[in-house]
Amino acid sequence: MTEAILKEGKQVSASCCNIRGEEAGMMEPPRKQPHPITPTGNPLSRQPLQNHLTIKTGIARLVAFLAILILCSCKEAPRTPLSQSGAVAEVLASLTDPAHPEPVRGKGRAIQRLRQICYWLEMEGREGKDEKKLIESAQRLNGSYGSERARMLVESLARNRSILEHLGCLDEAGMGKLRTGNAPTITKGPYAGELATGDHIIPRSVSPALDNVLLNLEFMPETLNHRKGAQVGEAQVALARQFHAAGIIDSGELEAIKAAGEP
Repeated sequence: MTEAILKEGKQVSASCCNIRGEEAGMMEPPRKQPHPITPTGNPLSRQPLQNHLTIKTGIARLVAFLAILILCSCKEAPRTPLSQSGAVAEVLASLTDPAHPEPVRGKGRAIQRLRQICYWLEMEGREGKDEKKLIESAQRLNGSYGSERARMLVESLARNRSILEHLGCLDEAGMGKLRTGNAPTITKGPYAGELATGDHIIPRSVSPALDNVLLNLEFMPETLNHRKGAQVGEAQVALARQFHAAGIIDSGELEAIKAAGEP
């Protein structure tokens, strides 16, 4: 009996020792695992390195793009001050150019240009711009400024715009027509409802050379235009002399116009 008790006590004691040993093993601090070493010897893993390089590349590209954008902005800076008047002057430079190409069968093309010119002069005038200065700016661009012909054109364009205003052709509908080179409808005076046609001051049948010359055109109600016909009077002869002095027509054409005006 005593031996059995002692034997059981030893077994219990051994069990307790085993439990303590297991507990001691459980309490042992974990060993520090070595960092994985890449072929470069860097303790960082390869994937984070690739991500790092990708971010740097993206930043570099963004900086390069911004630098190009800034340079482009600086290059275009001189164009920023270009005003509406400056842009219109370029349009007028083409429309008023004495060397403006006219087709061989270009009947009526000059009057279309005159309508468009008057449209732009009116639009700029509504903004408070001086039409004379605007026309002269256009002439500087096309190289005609300073000539007698250029001076005469300033007066002619101003007169034609004034005629359109007097005839009531500068309303919304009329401006739409003028912008596209078409004849506007007269809204004021005894000829209201008619078209404001383009009249050749010196008839083209008398001087074909003046067919597409802006200086030889003037707006007139359709009825008056047909009534005038191909008449040549003192006013036409006087204008022909001015054209000759400005080098627009030669002596032969001047004599032909003078002859057509004789009774």
